[in-house]
Amino acid sequence: MAGYLRDPRAPFVALGVAVVVSVWLVFRVTSGQSFAVDELFYYGRVATKDNGLVHFTGPFTPHYLLAPFNGHLALGGRLVYETVFATIGAKYRAFVTIDALGIAASATLVFLLARRRLGDLAALAPAILLLFLYRQFAKKPA
Repeated sequence: MAGYLRDPRAPFVALGVAVVVSVWLVFRVTSGQSFAVDELFYYGRVATKDNGLVHFTGPFTPHYLLAPFNGHLALGGRLVYETVFATIGAKYRAFVTIDALGIAASATLVFLLARRRLGDLAALAPAILLLFLYRQFAKKPA
């Protein structure tokens, strides 16, 4: 085992295995699930304004894309949702795939940035934490 840890490729192999396991877990945990309440606002192109609901008809209109969501700018999320709706349709599995790939990419980038300061083995810790500590692994409601 000590010889394996000295191999310069070992941290990359460990990160690769962790990414594969994380992506598999995301798909496993989300099987059979569908859009959450907040995501239905995107699906219906609805936004809140002055304590009321406003329905927008066009998907890529500036008024809709810049409309606040719970008081927050949701431009990035709306762009992703509208692009997927326009290209693939309202398939929840597409959003799960985007979520899993985004988490894998973020963890890989954190590893690549952290290894410059911490070294290869120590940089695995924050990357692996990012891969496994997020909402998808929360206990499913009964």
